[in-house]
Amino acid sequence: MKHTTKEPLRAKALRAYAKKRDEPEWLQDWRMTHLENVSTLEWPKPQKTNIVHWPWDDFVLPEQENQPLLHEHSKLVSLFAQENIFVEHNGQLLQSYLNPYLKQKGVRWLDFTSACTINDPLLKKYWTISNQKPDRLLSQHHALATSGFLLYVPKGVHITTPLQALLFLSGEQAASFSRLIIVAEQDSKVELTTTLIGTKGCTLSNSLAEVHLAQGAQVKIATLSNLPATAIDVSSRCAYLKQDSTLAWSIINLSQGRTLSRTTTYLEEPGSSSSCRLAALGTQEAKGNLTCEMLHQAPATKSHISARAVLTKEANAILNCLTKILKGSSMAHGEQDSKILLLHPGCRGDINPILLIDEQDVQAAHAASIGAPDPSELYYLMSRGLSKIAAERLLSLGFLSSMLPTENQPFYKLTQTLLKKMRISP
Repeated sequence: MKHTTKEPLRAKALRAYAKKRDEPEWLQDWRMTHLENVSTLEWPKPQKTNIVHWPWDDFVLPEQENQPLLHEHSKLVSLFAQENIFVEHNGQLLQSYLNPYLKQKGVRWLDFTSACTINDPLLKKYWTISNQKPDRLLSQHHALATSGFLLYVPKGVHITTPLQALLFLSGEQAASFSRLIIVAEQDSKVELTTTLIGTKGCTLSNSLAEVHLAQGAQVKIATLSNLPATAIDVSSRCAYLKQDSTLAWSIINLSQGRTLSRTTTYLEEPGSSSSCRLAALGTQEAKGNLTCEMLHQAPATKSHISARAVLTKEANAILNCLTKILKGSSMAHGEQDSKILLLHPGCRGDINPILLIDEQDVQAAHAASIGAPDPSELYYLMSRGLSKIAAERLLSLGFLSSMLPTENQPFYKLTQTLLKKMRISP
């Protein structure tokens, strides 16, 4: 369905589009409900960022037709082993392979269209679960979500090889609305990476990832987004942790347009723990508002937030780190540390470290710093023959690399490849 939202998206057209995709009736009704809310609900209000006048209507939904990958994207796919891999281009599945042994164990990794076609009961069960406050952008996503996947890991299953998902977006005014649902049952273990890459001309990505961890589950999720200056990158992530479960986030934002990112982890039961490592690079006139929040809702829960950003030229970034410990969450432990490296007088960085504590028997701490590179470090590198630009670039890469998941070599190499292509210079 090619459609620009500069004209009102009519319910009749959306219903016809959903039926063409053989979507179940409950999902079609879900879309209609949220389509009505798009024009009535308020915009989200991130700190110090007015998004109302961003070009939200400047996009076209791509057609569901065979569109081969660009050569540059195919080269990135080749960095990964062709096992446990998922590749989409403009919302269409191009490649999907899950080890047959994992299928025998009951692991399910379905693209959005396939899950709708077979009307998978897990899709309906988890599609409508969300603690997020409804707003205009969330309703837009619910109405238009047409890509993504459902990952289900049964009780006691340990997946030792990382699952790699690559989502590509290309074309003038191209837009993506990806929904990722990850369910890890009791005592299961899985590692997942998701990468979103767009080419010049694409204008919007509005994605939602929801993660559900049962008792004792261990999950690692690394996400990378790299959209051009023409695009708005909206990323929402929510995780719900049960007793003694563990979730490790690694979030890498290399998008160079406007970015609105929010990651929320609910530590719902005793013994659950989560960490979030956030890395962002802003060049030229990139603008980013990135939030990571940990909500402690039970005793003996733990969280740790580490955030890093490098800014050049006229880039602007706001890092919001929130740790909230609710009443009754005794013996909870929450820590934060955030740093922004400024490479140019014209760039601006803000850090909002927030601790909201409603319980006495807890441990909580935060640290934040913003500044230019250390002159002594620059002097040392330049004394070894590097130019000032090369020295600052090397320091910047080292500054961000501490946030990257180095244990996953293909994903790490992909991140390094993209970083090297970007112009990190004052």
